[in-house]
Amino acid sequence: MVVEFHATVEDFADVTRRSQRRAKAAPFTTKGLLIAALIGIGAIIASTRFSSWDKAQAVAVLIVGYIAVYFFLLADYGPFYKRTIRQIYTRQLGPAWPVRVRVQLDRAGLTFAQNGIRNTTDWAAIEEIQETPDAIYFLTTDNSVMAVRKRAFETPAQLAEFLSLAHSCLKAKQNQLPSMR
Repeated sequence: MVVEFHATVEDFADVTRRSQRRAKAAPFTTKGLLIAALIGIGAIIASTRFSSWDKAQAVAVLIVGYIAVYFFLLADYGPFYKRTIRQIYTRQLGPAWPVRVRVQLDRAGLTFAQNGIRNTTDWAAIEEIQETPDAIYFLTTDNSVMAVRKRAFETPAQLAEFLSLAHSCLKAKQNQLPSMR
């Protein structure tokens, strides 16, 4: 079964954010490093000969600084991060928005074609299918996410057929794989 849709920069940003959340990527690592640095700085301050009042003020400044950085840059990737993703995609593709995406679903796997690039993912690499009001997400074993926007389907029957085929292909492949128990 083949469907086509036009992907916007927001669609690309959505898939990127979902993939990075799924992989627990960069900002969580950055957050951990920030916490470790603050603990180190706090230990250095505690070992100095400053008065207790000066030490308390220094620790308070560190905590306020951490909170500011967390909320403006790291909290759920926030608006700052989302804007950065959009800017990257806009620079890469320039005025070529929206991007035409062609998705082929068959027993061999999922094939996405866009901008002259064709990528096929075997069903063995797909862990789960999630449906939201605007998209069908395919979650892979490498923590990436692929999306088929529901606007690709002309009728609810075509959407139902696509979902049915996807679930049956995934279930058939999962039944073939050896159990990890």
